[in-house]
Amino acid sequence: MKTPEQNNRFNVFENNFDTFKILSDNSFDIISILDKEGKILFENLATERILGYKAGERIGQKVFNYVHPEDIQEVAEKFQKLVLDPKGMTVVEFRFKHQNGSWIWLETSGQNFINNQNIKGIITNSRDITERKEQEKKLQDKSKEISLKTKILEQIIDTIPSPVFVKDKDLRYSICNSAFAKNVIGKTKVEITGKTVYDISPAELAIKYYESDLKFKEEGSNYHEYETQVLFSDNKYHDVLLYKAALKDSENNFSGIVGIMLDITERKKIEQHIQDQNERLEVSDKRYKKAQEIGKVGNWEYDIQNDLFWGSDETKRIYGFDSESELFTNETVLSCIPEKERVNKTLEDLIHKNIPYNIEFEILPVNSTEIKIIHSVAELYKDENGKPIKVVGIIHEITEKKKTEKELKISEEKFRLIFEKNASAMLIASPDTTILMVNEFFIQVTGYSKEELIGEKWPKLIADSDLDRLLEYNSKRRDINAKLPEKYEFSYKHKSGEIRHGIVSIAFFPGNKNTIVSVIDITEKKQAELQLENFAKELNQLNNDKDRFIQILAHDLKNPFTSLFGFSDLLLRNIRKYDTEKTERMIKTIHDTANQTYNLLEDLLLWSKSQSGSLSFEPQNVLFLDVCNLLLRNFKENDKNISINCFGEVKTIITVDLNMFKTILRNLITNAIKFSHKNQTINIFAEKENDEFIITVSDTGVGMAESDINRLWKITEQFSTKGTEGEKGTGFGLFLCKEFVEKHGGRIWVENQKGKGSDFKFTIPVVKK
Repeated sequence: MKTPEQNNRFNVFENNFDTFKILSDNSFDIISILDKEGKILFENLATERILGYKAGERIGQKVFNYVHPEDIQEVAEKFQKLVLDPKGMTVVEFRFKHQNGSWIWLETSGQNFINNQNIKGIITNSRDITERKEQEKKLQDKSKEISLKTKILEQIIDTIPSPVFVKDKDLRYSICNSAFAKNVIGKTKVEITGKTVYDISPAELAIKYYESDLKFKEEGSNYHEYETQVLFSDNKYHDVLLYKAALKDSENNFSGIVGIMLDITERKKIEQHIQDQNERLEVSDKRYKKAQEIGKVGNWEYDIQNDLFWGSDETKRIYGFDSESELFTNETVLSCIPEKERVNKTLEDLIHKNIPYNIEFEILPVNSTEIKIIHSVAELYKDENGKPIKVVGIIHEITEKKKTEKELKISEEKFRLIFEKNASAMLIASPDTTILMVNEFFIQVTGYSKEELIGEKWPKLIADSDLDRLLEYNSKRRDINAKLPEKYEFSYKHKSGEIRHGIVSIAFFPGNKNTIVSVIDITEKKQAELQLENFAKELNQLNNDKDRFIQILAHDLKNPFTSLFGFSDLLLRNIRKYDTEKTERMIKTIHDTANQTYNLLEDLLLWSKSQSGSLSFEPQNVLFLDVCNLLLRNFKENDKNISINCFGEVKTIITVDLNMFKTILRNLITNAIKFSHKNQTINIFAEKENDEFIITVSDTGVGMAESDINRLWKITEQFSTKGTEGEKGTGFGLFLCKEFVEKHGGRIWVENQKGKGSDFKFTIPVVKK
């Protein structure tokens, strides 16, 4: 058990680690920790910005794998030397492989912390000096006249990680390193060289910097060190320790200034942090006591040898004593415990039998009538000889907790009843989609038993068409910013294999990531919606068919009336001029047209009654030959002298609505006559096949094209061709035949050979007795 002081030290460590992580993650340089073999143990976020590798991507890999082959020997030697030197430090420049395959230059300083228990590795600080290297090469190419001494000086300055600058006697920048150019000014060294602070710094800062340098020059100082704030290229003020040294010529005259900046921003933060920690330590005791008061937790000690009992302020308060009271003794404490025998025995078992002390009991605080419940845990301490010397423990007042637990238990029971008896299908699932609970209605809806569902993943119930969508919702649902519907439809699989439909709503349990899912089955609703949609389509099609039919019918009625009006008008105006033969021909034309129109209207009336349901269907048993021969009397004499024969067994009895059956035959015979030549034969016969009669009207006329056959039965198709003698028709009679055949439960079709005739066939089911 940690003492309060140990806990506080641990908290300080945690805060320092957070500070270190913040500092490293916000560093412009790559900060890495390597083991003694060069394996990467840690790298900060700057790794991705400078090298392209995500922080942590290369953990466990050797850093030498990324060093340029020409630089590997130098890097390895310096690293090995640094590993062998416990206090060693080194700086090395080398080419390093970028994530995109290119090589960049790094300047790396390293320090040995292998023996440091918190680090156990080499800490390296690396920065990208590629630009500097490239600039150096350009400067070398352009400035060969620069003396070797100046080049060496520039190289020495540029390798210094801290910002360094040199100004001439006119306070113009003559030299600066990359750290100064990049981190402080934010320009290249070429852009800085030869410029004053007024050329490269904001006006208000330039005045401040210039006056400081001018004062240093005029005072004739050789060296000046002070803390100040400098605006860096990241647009932030950094705390720096600035070292200025005066440059003197051979005659000791002022010739310039050398300046070195040590960024102490992080150090200042750490100093401030340490100061804050010290302040916290000063008030830790008050906070500790306040924490005990808030948490209703007190600590106590029992001195076994002296039979003395001590309690913290909160312990005293729990027992009803004032914090300054001297009456808080072993006897007074026991007097507050109704079950003191059980509590004493637990304490004795700890001291003499080493049985753990972990107990709940009631107390009645002094000067109070309200019972409290406390939980106490204690440990036994012994001397070097193993003799028990004291017991140290804590007490926690759990009166409200016990009350809450009782209420929670009642609440859980209520929830269980609501869950189990809910009229919606419900389940509870863990974050990984494992089903934890299901209610009875969920079992009914899915068809699975409770044993088949508990422990399974709920995606197994989702139809394949919706699985990806629901998994995506489940993943995004834990993102508070994700915009998802509160309810949505989905398809799921019943145990029987049937795909059903439901509406799901999901809620989270407070305090954990479990979800409660409610499902309402809408399969019947979806089916009803689909049926309504199909009805709407059918109704729309029927409406379109009706409009088309009316257009066709109007056309077919208009033509015969046009003929009637035309011939009757001619006859009326020329009745006395025409001879008898011509008058008869015209009257016959009028008669035939009127008869054709009458038949059309009669068929239309029958079809209309059939559609409206007012045409009764009254089947009766009749002899096929009797009906057929009776009907043929109307066709015995025809203009084409066509013979019509009816064949069948004498006793063939069919069950039909007589009027409908005669209408079917009449139309088929009329159609056969129309497309037959003079003196040909039409045969009508009935054959029984299985459970139906097949009735055929066969002619040897012109036949039909195959492409025209399917158009015969469509009311919206205006399909009518002229007969062999130019006879006209509407095609409506065949459609009426199809309607009446289907009312009998039969079917109608054509077997045809172009130029050789057609067989119109239809079936009448055999009615079993």
